[in-house]
Amino acid sequence: MKFSPLKFNCIIAFVCIISVSTLNAQKKYPSLLWEISGNGLSKPSYLYGTMHVSNKLVYHLSDSFFVALNSVSTVGLESNPDQWLRNMKNIGLLEQLNNPNTYSNNDFYKDAFKFEIPDNKKYAEILANDPDIVNNLLYRNTTTKDDQEESTYIDLFIYKTGSKLDKKIVSLEDFTNSLVMARKASTPDNEEINYEERRKIDYFKIQTDISDAYRNGDLDALDSLVQLSYTTKNFQKYLIEERNVIMARSIDSVSKTGSLFSGIGAAHLPGPNGVIELLRKKGYKVR
Repeated sequence: MKFSPLKFNCIIAFVCIISVSTLNAQKKYPSLLWEISGNGLSKPSYLYGTMHVSNKLVYHLSDSFFVALNSVSTVGLESNPDQWLRNMKNIGLLEQLNNPNTYSNNDFYKDAFKFEIPDNKKYAEILANDPDIVNNLLYRNTTTKDDQEESTYIDLFIYKTGSKLDKKIVSLEDFTNSLVMARKASTPDNEEINYEERRKIDYFKIQTDISDAYRNGDLDALDSLVQLSYTTKNFQKYLIEERNVIMARSIDSVSKTGSLFSGIGAAHLPGPNGVIELLRKKGYKVR
């Protein structure tokens, strides 16, 4: 039997589509964007996995991303940028960053705007200064990768877009508690994975593979790769799993008051203890 070139190309295209569909069907988490419905919700809410970087790879945003973001009444992030400076000041973090040798500066905002005429040496120091805290809060840029980065990181982009669309912005976890979790995560535990084995792992390759998995929206692969990068069991427990419970509880609560677009780190979404499965256990349909 002979096929015309057109028929042959159609058959090849059909086989490719079936193959891709079958491959995606075998994956439990083949997307960064998820719709949350059911369980009494009048409108669907959405869950989106981010990477906390400004790299262009995280800006491959689909039309569905913007449709979802535009359709909700509330945008939820791990923490609300509107509250960062206030929270940092309340716990003394700004003073520590401003002067790591003292914790007694209680007049940060007053002192920050004092007018002093600098001498030439001070001018040079001011012009050369590039505060890490400003870059971390607003840009997350790396000078060696300027041509690979956007002007801000994706979480702040979601915040800015939500604000321009007059969406209410909420935190999905308590600022202070997240710092406590980070501190616990960095504490060694008694059942450490063998450090000799860990030293054999090519972490640079893992990070490259994580980027590729994220670019492809493959949370199954990303979950496996991220777990390889954990240096302690405490890291997975406190920085990922316990925070998953907190954020899933917040998404559940806020979604019941109105439609919500949640942007959280992609590592929090997949797996048996991930936010997707935690929401399903609460009775939601997450697809």
